[in-house]
This record gives sequence, structure tokens and C-alpha cells, in this order.
Amino acid sequence: MESIGSPTAFGMSLAIPPLVWTSAVARMAGTFIASADYHRSVVTRRKRRGTTPRDRARSLQLGCRLISDRLRLDVQTHGRVPDYPCVLASNHVSYIDPIAVAQELPFSAIAKLEVGAWPGVGTVLDDLGVLFVRRDDPVSGAVALRRSIRLLDRGVPVLVYPEGTTSNGDDVLPFKRGAFGAAAIAGVPVVPVGVRYPWRAAAWIGNEDFLPHFLRMHKRASIPVEVHFGRPIEARDVEAAAAVAESARDQVRSLIVR
Repeated sequence: MESIGSPTAFGMSLAIPPLVWTSAVARMAGTFIASADYHRSVVTRRKRRGTTPRDRARSLQLGCRLISDRLRLDVQTHGRVPDYPCVLASNHVSYIDPIAVAQELPFSAIAKLEVGAWPGVGTVLDDLGVLFVRRDDPVSGAVALRRSIRLLDRGVPVLVYPEGTTSNGDDVLPFKRGAFGAAAIAGVPVVPVGVRYPWRAAAWIGNEDFLPHFLRMHKRASIPVEVHFGRPIEARDVEAAAAVAESARDQVRSLIVR
């Protein structure tokens, strides 16, 4: 049986000074506790006065800012931040991506269904308006897109990850077209978003477990993140969704590829 202090405990190398390890664990525990407290306050406020999609988006933003402080994200923003309903089409490197983007604007988001199954996390995100989709399930995808159209109609930007999975951030995978058709139906523009991490280990890819990666993030003194907002693209009709997807991908690549 592995001890907590062994190099391979939790499936990762922990050959680090004991004080660093202890501090990282304490910070991670503090993040979970603070997030739980924040969720309880959100639920309490909702019971008192109800909620709207915009309320949920703002609550999600405040929650992301709380976690950002705990992770010590150093977010550098470039480009014009949209202040209108739009589809935010971003590359996907880590679960940190939406936390970084939320520093600048409130939004809802589409996330894979597996995130909704994470203990404690899924319930919180569902309460904050995140839409979950089962990958490779057309019915689940259609439901999420219909719900995203309703949010856009209510004035809430929706963050999507058209790659469908994470990458190491060196390039951008092909974009799936679904969310771009939703933008056309809702009559809103698509805003490309490029997220770039100078620290490559921030990428969460492959089959790495969440907790070891999350602990590694807390071990850092700070995590630099660049968030680049591109030029809005008008999504005029559903038939042009594939062309809009390609245009958005080209912009994201130009924003992050060095």
C-alpha cells in the first residue's frame, strides 16, 4: 500500500519537500471548503428570492473568481471582452479554462456529462446553470443546444468547447459545428476565445485523474494564463455553421499558436 508521502501516491510524483506538500494539500482542502460554503450561500439566496439565468451566470462568475484566487491564477486578458450575448468558442486545455475566462464576464457553459458526476462538483455546477452533455450522443447534444439557445435569448453568453475534448494547447483540434448553428438560430455572434498556458503542465489531458492534477495546481505559487478574445463572427444561418466553425478555429489558432 502506498503512503501519502510516497513518490507515486495518487498516481503522481510527490517527491517534493514536505512543507510544499502540506501547503498544497491545505490549499486544496481550503478550495473545496470555500466552494462548498459559496454553494450554500447561493442556494440560500435562491430560496429567498428565486433566480434568473443572468443571476446564475453571475453566481458562476463569482464562484470561478473564488477558485481563481485559491489557485492563484495570474490571468492576462487580450482583445475586446464581449458585453453582449454570444457564443464563446474556445480551445480546451484544462478545467481551469472556464475559471480563467470567467474573470472577465459572466456566462453559462456546456460541459461533458462526466463532470456532472464528480462528487459535489456536478451538483454545484448544475445549480449555477452549467449545461451537461453526453459526448457522442446526438439527443443529449440537441437538448443542450436547445437550452443554450434559450439562454442566449435571455441575454446570457454561452461558453462552448467545439473540439469536444482537451488538448495540450500546442494546436487546435477541428471544431464541431453544433454550437455555431445554435448561434445562428439565436441570432448572436460567435466570439473566438484562445486560452494559452505558458506553464505546459497545466494541461489536463489523457487519462489523468482530476485530484492529482488539482493538487499539482495548488502546489504552484501562481499559474499564468493568457485569455485572448478574437473578432466576432456573424453566424447568419444554420447552413453556414461549418464555415463559421472553420473561421472560428482559424482565429483561435492565430491567438494561441506561437
